[in-house]
Amino acid sequence: MSEPKTDDIMRAPDVADLDPYNQRGKPKQEAARELLPETPEEKDSREINREKEPFRILVLGSVSSRSVVLRKWIFDLLSDLGAKQQQVAVQNEADSYLSNFYNVENYTTSKKEDRSLPTGVVLLPEMHTYSEAMTGMNFSTYNSPFATGVEILCEENNVPLFEIREKIISDEDEYRVKAEEILKAFNIT
Repeated sequence: MSEPKTDDIMRAPDVADLDPYNQRGKPKQEAARELLPETPEEKDSREINREKEPFRILVLGSVSSRSVVLRKWIFDLLSDLGAKQQQVAVQNEADSYLSNFYNVENYTTSKKEDRSLPTGVVLLPEMHTYSEAMTGMNFSTYNSPFATGVEILCEENNVPLFEIREKIISDEDEYRVKAEEILKAFNIT
């Protein structure tokens, strides 16, 4: 009887890993990937992979834009649809909208892994801000760079944006219709 070849023994499919502690280093393809610059598609997919919280909608608008009333209508419609984890946040002040967008206490000190994305953002025609003298005032969102910043933020994070450019009249039916349009735009109906 002839002896089996050593090559046959070493290549058997049931042989354990010959480098269990990775002493040989990384495979060539993995090492090459680390040296190559990241493509825009890879960067986008890495950034967008943060999970969206279930039914967290952010309403950006001042009290005079009737943001609180719209928030109530959106929340009620989500409840009627049977949503168990809904959050409809209102952000009146333009200075801290990033914290509310990412659902963190303080955007500048938060870690990326603690941030989460909303299901969608509603942008109303007015926001509130403070002057250098700490005097509060409203400003038109669409006649300022604020709206552009929100559009870019939503686009970069793949978050739908619903823009309401005119003030809603205090008609209950109009709020209900707008709230239904918002949920439909965010694919929640």
